[in-house]
Amino acid sequence: MTLFGTTLGGAEITSLVAMLATLVLWFGVLRNQRGQTDWIRRKLAEREAKEQPEVGPTPDGPPDPRRPWG
Repeated sequence: MTLFGTTLGGAEITSLVAMLATLVLWFGVLRNQRGQTDWIRRKLAEREAKEQPEVGPTPDGPPDPRRPWG
């Protein structure tokens, strides 16, 4: 087989196939890692959304003048 004017033997072809397989494996691992990161972020957002109503609503009106900080 000739590639870019260079004749490739069995060792070179095997090496190319191994590098391509490694690249495919690396992309699979990267995709899995991103999926886990997205899952963790989604779970943290859900937990924060559940805890948010427990904190209580923030007052929208003017501050109470009877309070020392208002």
